[in-house]
Amino acid sequence: HDHALDVAKPGVKYMDVHFSVCRLMTDRLKELGLMKGDTEEAVAAGAHAMFLPHGLGHMMGMDVHDMESLDQINVGFDEETRPRLDQFGTNCLRMGRRLEEGFVVTDEPGIYFIPALIDDWKASGHCAEFLNFDKIEAYKDFGGIRIEDDILITKDGCRFLGEHRIPYHPKDVEEFMAQNK
Repeated sequence: HDHALDVAKPGVKYMDVHFSVCRLMTDRLKELGLMKGDTEEAVAAGAHAMFLPHGLGHMMGMDVHDMESLDQINVGFDEETRPRLDQFGTNCLRMGRRLEEGFVVTDEPGIYFIPALIDDWKASGHCAEFLNFDKIEAYKDFGGIRIEDDILITKDGCRFLGEHRIPYHPKDVEEFMAQNK
């Protein structure tokens, strides 16, 4: 979730922020034994979309993700950043354009375990070289988790909006729980 803060800045395509987050997520899922193989190849093949089937975020304000009827190219993309519409996950990106100072975008990575998707990909062997289906099976009743924050693109980088954020790092959650017994 916080990785977007390290990557998002003026001039960077939000699509590149998305894929940077996907590479980090893939590395962490490999550490858990849920994914395997080369991270770059796995992300290029779309294997990460098993867990993150949507884009990292979308614009806020007048140019948001609920304007698909105006055509995807006119919402979060331009000719330079139009996504691969033939690949699951990539076809669901909602924002890819180059970031500019003053943009406000959402940062909402998630990890989902979708039983129907797991069953479908396992049966078809889709991305089997990157997914450990036997281990993934154990998580089918987990559901998923997504943390959403909003990012303001600043002159030199970005920052989360808002003064008070819900704790989500283990140390911060434990401290919050201890203070609010």
